[in-house]
Amino acid sequence: MPVYNGERYLRLALDALLAQTYRDFTVVISDNASTDGTPAICREYADRDPRVRYVRQSENLGAAGNINALIELSSSPLFSSCRPARPPRRRRSRCRPRPRPRRRWSRSRSGI
Repeated sequence: MPVYNGERYLRLALDALLAQTYRDFTVVISDNASTDGTPAICREYADRDPRVRYVRQSENLGAAGNINALIELSSSPLFSSCRPARPPRRRRSRCRPRPRPRRRWSRSRSGI
């Protein structure tokens, strides 16, 4: 999990990850030199749960650099990245996922 100043949503994200029924995984947190309370939260979760591994970068690597560091830190053949979750907005989005049809039909009208 790449994180930078994620104090506000970090507990929510970690609680959701660790509450899964599937238990055979490791959460590697790469803290990109956060300046808020992120390091304390990460250490708390790493001390409490053996599936959590915390690494703090000495300097900000940027978003891509932090993800690259996570890939290097991972020892698993499978890798998935997630960010601290944000609660849903109060207003509904206009864009809703819709099932994709198998075929697309087009029709044209031409007056010849």
